[in-house]
Parts: sequence; structure tokens; C-alpha cells
Amino acid sequence: MDAGNVGRNFADGHSVEAKRPRMRWYGAAVLALATALSLAGCYGPPLSAREKGTLIGGAAGLGGGALVGSAMGAPAEGAVVGGLLGAGSGYLIGNQMEMRNRGYWGGGGWGGGGWGRWDDDDD
Repeated sequence: MDAGNVGRNFADGHSVEAKRPRMRWYGAAVLALATALSLAGCYGPPLSAREKGTLIGGAAGLGGGALVGSAMGAPAEGAVVGGLLGAGSGYLIGNQMEMRNRGYWGGGGWGGGGWGRWDDDDD
């Protein structure tokens, strides 16, 4: 490796110093997007039991999946799979809580009578 090639690599813009402005711009864009999404999440009515269950399950699954995935050598894949499974489980649990809070009963199954309300009078 001679001095001419080293100088040319720095002049081409392949050096770390040449990439810093672009990385700062990407960092600022990601920070602005995260701020906008955080503020947009604060708008609206309070979360229902279904939504809370989905969020809590997704966060717990994401963390657990990342831990298991890092032990297996693939933390990103573990986090994705864990987050999806956790969000799905949280949704199902939150949905049951939501139905119970609204007064629905889940007597379904094979010949169980389906969905109804506690205050229904079939007499």
C-alpha cells in the first residue's frame, strides 16, 4: 500500500470524516420521527383493556424474545418473534378483559350458548 492510494481513499469521501455529516443527518431524522410518533401517541382517548394488553404483551414479548435471541445468537430475530407472539397473547387476554368489563360472557365452545349479555332476559 503506497501513500498515493491512501490519499486517494480520503479524497474519494470514503473516510470516516466524510460520513459524519450524513450520519448526523440520519440521527436527527430518526430523533425527529421518534419525537413525532411519541407525541402522536399521546393524542386520543384513554386506552381500552384490549389495547393495554396488546401493548404490555408486545413489550414483554419483545424484551423476552431479545434475551432468548441473544442467547441463541440472533437478538433481532428473537425480538421480532417475541414481540409478535407477546402482542398476540396480550391482545387475546386484553380482549377477554374488555368483554368482561362490558358485561359480555364467554359461554361459547361446543354447544355453550355463544355470546350474550348478563342482563338479557330470555323468559
